[in-house]
Formats: sequence, structure tokens, C-alpha cells
Amino acid sequence: VNCTRETAEKLLAGKPQGTFLIRPNSTGQLALSIVCNNTVYHCIINKTECGYGFAEPYNIYETLNELVLHYAGNSLEEHNDQLRTELKYPVNMHLAKKPEKN
Repeated sequence: VNCTRETAEKLLAGKPQGTFLIRPNSTGQLALSIVCNNTVYHCIINKTECGYGFAEPYNIYETLNELVLHYAGNSLEEHNDQLRTELKYPVNMHLAKKPEKN
């Protein structure tokens, strides 16, 4: 979803645990924004020659889809002790776009 951190927080506010989106951050990297315990957290997604991931030496996912599929079945707690949730509910791109005026 092409949005800012602030917009991501608004889109995710009040959503169920595990609701998430992946967006560019202010430095051009990718970030995961996710709801956990009624709070929106943000994690940088690293892209290295080995693949995508949250930290070395775990940048092992060839595609973003593989990273999402892994964490759909495994808690993000593997990466961050505060994130005791899986990736459950992706925010659709159309929800992030402003309605067009006629």
C-alpha cells in the first residue's frame, strides 16, 4: 500500500489483531505496519542479496509473498517479543486510496 506511516496508523486503527499492510517508508525501504494488542507497530523489512527479512541472518525469503506466508503461520514474536501475532488480515489497496470525485 503506497501510504505514509501516519496514514497506515489511521487505516489500521481499531482493526483486529493481525491486520497489516506493507508500505514504503520515508527512506525508500519497505515497512510492515501491523496491529497487535490494539497498537500499531512498524517494522523495517530488509532487502538483501539473500532475500527479504527483518534482521540478519534471517533475510531468507526470496519474495515478499514468501515472507508474508511464513508469518501468516508463525508469530512475529520470532522477530520482536512484543509482536505476539501472525499476519492475518491484509489491508486491501483500494482501502488506502482516496475515493475519486466525480
